[in-house]
Amino acid sequence: MREQPSMYQGQPRIAALVGLGNKNSPFENEGASDGRTALYAALRRHLRRQGVELVTKDVCDERGQSWDFEVHVNVQKSVRASSVPCYVLLLETPYVRALNADEDLLGQYQKIFSWRRDMLGHQDWHQISGYPVPICSHAEDGWAHRSRLVCMIASNKSIRNVTRINLYQERIKVIRWWERHFPDQFDLFGPGW
Repeated sequence: MREQPSMYQGQPRIAALVGLGNKNSPFENEGASDGRTALYAALRRHLRRQGVELVTKDVCDERGQSWDFEVHVNVQKSVRASSVPCYVLLLETPYVRALNADEDLLGQYQKIFSWRRDMLGHQDWHQISGYPVPICSHAEDGWAHRSRLVCMIASNKSIRNVTRINLYQERIKVIRWWERHFPDQFDLFGPGW
């Protein structure tokens, strides 16, 4: 674990969010009920109560401000070169982001925050409550007002290693089937398609 610099005695004022968007995009729609920004909004509110402004790293750069510590979304290789304390939010499984299992890089962080119970034995691990974000259901008025029969919402992501838990190829098969048989009844939304 990296030691905090001796000059780091007072209350930090600026924290840089690394690895998740630019121009403070992770904080847009902080009050949205879809859960996409809930974790970052909660973290920003908590830090604000402590007198810390959480912004994306590029915003600090644009302002010409230095930051007192970094919050990384998933393990970042830049942790090795950082001159300030770093903390990590492990949100992806190592099957999706292999760096999240790199013990050398994990050892560079002051604290590790994760939903993953397999991190319990790590001395600097703390559990993130309320993550993954539960799906909220709302009452629907039935099928009459829908324009399509099926809608898939998924990122175009896959596990790099072929394992029995990798269902990415099955996802592709489903998409192709709907495209061939019922293209007018199928919508696909998500980044990377």
